[in-house]
Amino acid sequence: MQYLNNMEIIPNLSDHQRNYIIDNMKNYIGYKINHFVPNEYITDEVLDLIDNKILEKVEEKINPTFHGGKWSDKYKKSINCKNPKGFSQKQHCKYGKKGGKKTRKNIKPMKKERKYYFKDYPDFTPNLSPREMFLLGSFGGTYWRPIYSGLLKKNLKNIHKKYPEEWWKNIPENELSSKNYDISKNKYKVRVGTSLEFWESKGWIDAEHPYGWVHWYCDFFMGKRSKDDERQISRWKKLAGYKGRFMRFLVTQIINKNATWDDETISPKIRQVLQHWGYKLTKEDYSYEIRRRRKK
Repeated sequence: MQYLNNMEIIPNLSDHQRNYIIDNMKNYIGYKINHFVPNEYITDEVLDLIDNKILEKVEEKINPTFHGGKWSDKYKKSINCKNPKGFSQKQHCKYGKKGGKKTRKNIKPMKKERKYYFKDYPDFTPNLSPREMFLLGSFGGTYWRPIYSGLLKKNLKNIHKKYPEEWWKNIPENELSSKNYDISKNKYKVRVGTSLEFWESKGWIDAEHPYGWVHWYCDFFMGKRSKDDERQISRWKKLAGYKGRFMRFLVTQIINKNATWDDETISPKIRQVLQHWGYKLTKEDYSYEIRRRRKK
């Protein structure tokens, strides 16, 4: 980043030259991130932030209409979102354009081979429903606690009660909306995660789902669609999908300790994080990852 800050702006580049630079930077950053070993402090969100900040800085240096992540209204109107040029135009068309993606409703999941499938997003395959996540024990019992939303500038509570009652059947209310985090309520008896205020400060929370990813997932699971779907699914894939860093790291730890896939004493914090993202390692996924590594 220091090198990029000191770099002079490069004027008069063609769209082809700018796209070439951006694409190569994306490939380089992607390679570095995919070979990073995750931990509880350097999370998927932190890596995404680093990725976007570097690409934003590169765009600033090679595109004279883009400075510090801000464009003029005239320039924004000139962008053709049917054929966006470069990383930042694509991001603008995906997330920044007013109105965003049209909301579609009532697209509910189908469960097959212990995974949930969504016909409009076939590569999004969590294996825990919202109910299953909380039934196992998640977020120290605090996820649906009353909060003050810094984005909406108001207090929120009882948001979970808008979902079907059967989701929360036989789950005590103090395991859903407690004000105090209790690790004994978590399946793996460990504490993971950061504060809502931290997530808001990093720009990772969307105003439509002020509680965060699980809030979005509950709506998505119900069949609702929003402009934030692609971003949230991308986050899940990078963490818990078949290429997910946390999933692969868990498999590595199991191998290194000569354990079995279901030995819950191996990386309980990683397992708890994955659970908070709607995923639990299965024998099938573990075997698939082992076969993938042997092919290298």
